[in-house]
Amino acid sequence: MYFAIAGSTFVGIYSVPSFKYEDWQLLAAVPLGLVAGALALITMVTIAVFTRLAARLGNRTILCSAIGGVAFGLIGVALPLTLLPEPISSRP
Repeated sequence: MYFAIAGSTFVGIYSVPSFKYEDWQLLAAVPLGLVAGALALITMVTIAVFTRLAARLGNRTILCSAIGGVAFGLIGVALPLTLLPEPISSRP
């Protein structure tokens, strides 16, 4: 909104690239929106399932920690780039 009203970016920190609107972009937005909605629904169902599973464990903290560690390790093996540390240069 600031760019549309003032004609410049906020505080000049970044520049907004220019682009030319084409009609196919509006047509491409429909399937992208449907995919985003489906992913949101899958995420909601997954959260509900894991919430119910965690509630069944109750006060078994050691078991919860062990399951969390195994899950973290499996995700690290399957998706190793998710475990990369943040570069020092990008820290404030």
